[in-house]
Amino acid sequence: MLLTHNKIHHPNDITTFKAKHVRGAVRQISCTEAKCQNKENGWMVVLSTPAQQDAIDWVKAGNTGRHFKEKIEQAGLVTFIFSPGQDCFNKHWQREPVFDIGRKEAGRVVIYPDGDAFVEDSDKHLRKLKEAING
Repeated sequence: MLLTHNKIHHPNDITTFKAKHVRGAVRQISCTEAKCQNKENGWMVVLSTPAQQDAIDWVKAGNTGRHFKEKIEQAGLVTFIFSPGQDCFNKHWQREPVFDIGRKEAGRVVIYPDGDAFVEDSDKHLRKLKEAING
């Protein structure tokens, strides 16, 4: 993401604002935080025998910690239906956004501590520009 704003007061006085996204830390988040559709709506897992018999036995033994119904509609396939409201088996990840926001004006660089400070300062400069244009 690149945001640039230039304002000119005098021929040699230019302010440039830049906000660039810097790769942030990645963390695992819950189904709730991820707004997981499986948790919201429930989901199904279809496993085949004999290839996935170990997984079928593991689920049937109650090792998932989740409530489910078992359905066998076709020979060799077992369907486990997990009801809504429980975490799914997927891992959900979120990248923490980190922004490097700075301003270069007349040869000096100002780094803002957060987006609010950047917006406040930008607003101040834009109001001055508006006043200069409108008189």
